[in-house]
Amino acid sequence: MLLILASGMAQTRPAAPEWASVAVRPVRPEAGKEYAGVGRCGTCHRAEFTQFSKTLHATMQMPGPDVVTGCETCHGPGKAHADAETG
Repeated sequence: MLLILASGMAQTRPAAPEWASVAVRPVRPEAGKEYAGVGRCGTCHRAEFTQFSKTLHATMQMPGPDVVTGCETCHGPGKAHADAETG
């Protein structure tokens, strides 16, 4: 059986009615490690910082002040790296 669809008649997936949910898993600071903070990361990694700032990840509300935010949430403590680069 041959099925021919007229232009514009092909089935398409419906648009999502809302954004997909994003689960926030708080990352607690590692004991004995020092963090640079997102502002310091942005001084050297400006392009990455600019792009990250446009994502949903950058605007997620973290549950409490004692959690790691920004670049170091995924990349880990960055103070040693930042100090080495500026030294």
